[in-house]
Amino acid sequence: MREAIEASSVLQIDDENPDIVIAIGGDGTLMSAFHKYFDQIDHIGFVGIHTGHLGFFILGMN
Repeated sequence: MREAIEASSVLQIDDENPDIVIAIGGDGTLMSAFHKYFDQIDHIGFVGIHTGHLGFFILGMN
């Protein structure tokens, strides 16, 4: 996914100051993203895409 975004002329990746963080995985992946950007958490939008079996923070579509 990162390669596709970097190839796009519309989107840019900024690991230091993102506007949005997309976490693909389970609750642990989303929690890791929260932890990584904790000091900026009120300025960043977080999107969780659930790919596991059980999720409390990320809603899945069945």
